[in-house]
Amino acid sequence: MPNKKAALELINQMIERAEREDAENCKILRQNNRSSQSVGQGWWPFHLKALKGLVENEDEWYTM
Repeated sequence: MPNKKAALELINQMIERAEREDAENCKILRQNNRSSQSVGQGWWPFHLKALKGLVENEDEWYTM
């Protein structure tokens, strides 16, 4: 398996986990009446998606 393909596979796995953890964190925030802090995606999902964009496109900073 080429390095780029392996890297993208690992990044995708990290994104999946980060999104699950982010969703769980948002659920907890909503239960504690802190819904305003649960808006948008979290730090980890955002940065992992940015990294994926860099690996995939090589010259693009961020694509979704």
